[in-house]
Amino acid sequence: MDRAEEAGRWSRQLLFMTQSNMDIGIGESKDLVDALTAFLQTRGQYFEAVYNYNVAIAKLDQKTGVVP
Repeated sequence: MDRAEEAGRWSRQLLFMTQSNMDIGIGESKDLVDALTAFLQTRGQYFEAVYNYNVAIAKLDQKTGVVP
């Protein structure tokens, strides 16, 4: 989950910088689409990591007999 959060921060920064470049006229629209794609992919990977973590905790609780 830590790596997914870090990837999210980096992709957010890339998206911000690309958007800033577009705003001042030195960026290309393809770069913005690529940055947005990377951001959305890392966001999806973060949610997948959170889901997998919760499933693992639930399985551990079930095996150890802990009732959440």
